[in-house]
Amino acid sequence: MSLKRNFRLNLDKEKSAITDTRQPHYYRDLACIAHWDTATVTDPAKSGEKVQMVSGKALWGAVKTEMWNRCLEINEARLKAWRNKLC
Repeated sequence: MSLKRNFRLNLDKEKSAITDTRQPHYYRDLACIAHWDTATVTDPAKSGEKVQMVSGKALWGAVKTEMWNRCLEINEARLKAWRNKLC
């Protein structure tokens, strides 16, 4: 089975990892947080089921964004708890 027949890219942005990186890596995005630079491949372990993959560039960009959102949530909760102690 040829990789070309079972690999379809969905390039939504100009700076895709496939064109911007010499050796792009694609990963399963189990949390579905990355929404660009995806590829659909056939999973050989699940008898032809289609699997959505995302480039490392898109995945880690989304992780970094979510990380800062989570930091803000944690800090807001800490400040709220601190204010409650003062009242």
